[in-house]
Amino acid sequence: MMNTFTIRSFVRRSGRITVAQQRALETLWPQYGVTANQNQLNLEALFGRTAATHLEIGFGMGDTLVAMAKTHPEYNYLGIDVLSSWGWSSFITIGS
Repeated sequence: MMNTFTIRSFVRRSGRITVAQQRALETLWPQYGVTANQNQLNLEALFGRTAATHLEIGFGMGDTLVAMAKTHPEYNYLGIDVLSSWGWSSFITIGS
């Protein structure tokens, strides 16, 4: 008997959102979050300026993305992830 499986391009990791993560989501998402839709992003309007934009796919906890943005503020940074509870930690870092 042969085992078969489906390869997925990502694995959704789920968990509980802490009180601090929930508060960060509620207070910081309107300023820093981008909700996905079918429209093309206007990066100049999104960031309020024209600059090279770095895209990080699968930013996890967001530590590297936040560190890069702090080190090189002359660039725009956009992280895309299938967010679960661990992904909201980057909002806590941004807010502090």
